[in-house]
Amino acid sequence: MRLLVTADIHIGCRPTEVPAQTAANCSPAVMLREDVVKAAVDREVDAVLLAGDVVDQQNKYFEAVGVLEQVVEKLSRENIVTFAVAGNHDHDVLSSIAANAPTGSLKVLGTGGQWESCSLSGRDGGNLKIWGWSFPGEHVEESPLESFPGGTAADDASCVIGLLHADLDGNERSYAPVQGRELADTGVPLWILGHLHKPSRRNIDHTCILYPGSPQGLDPGPGERGPHGPWLLELDDSEFSMEQLPLARIRYEEVAVVLDNVQTAEKLREEVSRTLRDRINDWKSEMPALAFVSVRLLIEGSTTLSQEEVRGVIGEISESGAMVLEGVEVFVNQLQVAAYPPIDFEALRHEQTPPSVLVNILDELEADEPFSAEVEALVTNLQSRLYSDVYQAGAFFQLPDAGSPEDLGREDVIIRLRNQARALLTALWKQRASQQEAEKKQ
Repeated sequence: MRLLVTADIHIGCRPTEVPAQTAANCSPAVMLREDVVKAAVDREVDAVLLAGDVVDQQNKYFEAVGVLEQVVEKLSRENIVTFAVAGNHDHDVLSSIAANAPTGSLKVLGTGGQWESCSLSGRDGGNLKIWGWSFPGEHVEESPLESFPGGTAADDASCVIGLLHADLDGNERSYAPVQGRELADTGVPLWILGHLHKPSRRNIDHTCILYPGSPQGLDPGPGERGPHGPWLLELDDSEFSMEQLPLARIRYEEVAVVLDNVQTAEKLREEVSRTLRDRINDWKSEMPALAFVSVRLLIEGSTTLSQEEVRGVIGEISESGAMVLEGVEVFVNQLQVAAYPPIDFEALRHEQTPPSVLVNILDELEADEPFSAEVEALVTNLQSRLYSDVYQAGAFFQLPDAGSPEDLGREDVIIRLRNQARALLTALWKQRASQQEAEKKQ
């Protein structure tokens, strides 16, 4: 038996930080209607499984109904049934759309927060039972597994799958929090989860937990980077295999360009081009359909070029719009310059001066955690300040509740702290160099 699974499509949204026409041509609706359907038909799957947030909260019924009707109708003509569960974004619309779909072509499982199962017979004669649970409202603070029926492992079906939209081992307490151990203890050998947009897979004992992720990344954030696309599952009795079909046409990434030994604007252009070309060739080997890359460009390392000179060169790229490298359009959505003048780090490490303190802090921030108590305090203090400045500021009261300072992206906080330490070290080093030059002239 073959299944195609995906989640978090968010019909109604469009990819951000790309040209408008690219966003329209590669929208989640287009991806679902064309690429996902074609993949399901070409591979002769028995069913398509959607693990919630098929529809975006801000673009509900009227934008999604036409797309989903077309999708399920095309699949139904090929004897492919669609199963879905509702997530926090589409809890109040998915069942309504299913009610108007051709009979039996779209089945929403577990409406109202009540577990429900459905059986499926494959073309190969195999039998599958799918357990599903849907969000009854926008927020669910209890684990759905508290009400999961027992005894599902000992079933007449040759295989059992769980379909659920939930936050696994995370901090988002309002989005159906579940623990990996809970999923393993159900006896269901394979769980398909929605909610996280970045694909991931993990195994606990004899249970496999798959986040298929969004079929198309939607923004430059860390949770949207990397290859995206639906997953193909092949089931043979209690055995199964899975592979991602990286059909996404847009990829979001962060690219670091190291400027060591780059001392001229011409060399900088060459290094940026070389680095991007190397990365694009790697990405194309993962994503054959890749047509557009939106990158957060990080310029780092030691160079005699000033930050103004570096920004001037990268500005040439931004002003020209998307450049084409290796047949792929590349757009710089954000630039971070963390380059610094040639600094004798080894000598500074042995000093007892403010620059030496910064060098030691940078050494820690660029190494693996855990940090020392002093550096950890810097990280947590910055988290608290960012939380206070944004989520507790009256001007931004309409932003979603971040929960607590710890819920802010720790990786981004560390990057911000690292960049500020580099900037301060550069300023102190330039100040020292100016003082030394003035002393020579006296």
